[in-house]
Amino acid sequence: MAKRWGQFKLEFQTYALIGDLTAAISKAFKDVAPHIRRAIKRVTPVDTGRLKRSIQVRAIRGRNARLEIKTVYYGRFVEMGTVRMAPRGFIHSVIIGRRKYWSRRVLLRSKRYLRTQRRR
Repeated sequence: MAKRWGQFKLEFQTYALIGDLTAAISKAFKDVAPHIRRAIKRVTPVDTGRLKRSIQVRAIRGRNARLEIKTVYYGRFVEMGTVRMAPRGFIHSVIIGRRKYWSRRVLLRSKRYLRTQRRR
């Protein structure tokens, strides 16, 4: 069965919409990243302060937009625990514990960016 011109046009518009949505979500992640960083720093356990100073939250742009959280090497042991140490879960508590809040915030920022793109 041959495709009609209308189907090509619809596919093109769908790809354009996906591109706009991807860009909007990427920008929203970039806006929300500093807020997440502050929230993680607020609950980070402090011994020397090195772990707290090392926290970096970066928005990765593109089709698979996401947030990347980096700490010093031993940050993973504080977060997940070891055989001799109980997990503290400071990153997990902020991200997973408040996932609805962060999801809503990213969604609202994305909507705002999409509205500004339509005005152009």
